[in-house]
Amino acid sequence: MRILFRNLGQAEFYLKACKKTLANSLIAPDGGRLPTQRIRNAFCRGLGYSSYDELKITMSRRHEFENSSLSLDDLRRAFAKGFSLALTIAEEYGFRLPEPADTLVIQLTEEVLQDWKK
Repeated sequence: MRILFRNLGQAEFYLKACKKTLANSLIAPDGGRLPTQRIRNAFCRGLGYSSYDELKITMSRRHEFENSSLSLDDLRRAFAKGFSLALTIAEEYGFRLPEPADTLVIQLTEEVLQDWKK
């Protein structure tokens, strides 16, 4: 399943929101920074794209997509998959999880989806 955003701006907004939400929820090692490109690509894979570059190409082909047909459960699954992939990368870089990954994924997904529902 692929999440079709209305435009690239909306996609980038959610990618930034996901990274910020993730960064605020992890325990960082001294001087640790999340690798932006790898985290962004992980979220893109969760949302149905092979990478951020594929998302940009897809969004540039059409100016507006209709995403009203997506159910909240589809969105929840896609964002949860993206967070799961991103958490794996964060752990590779020495970040620690304050709680079990499954619990954190649900929490982070719901936090991001609150904005989607507006």
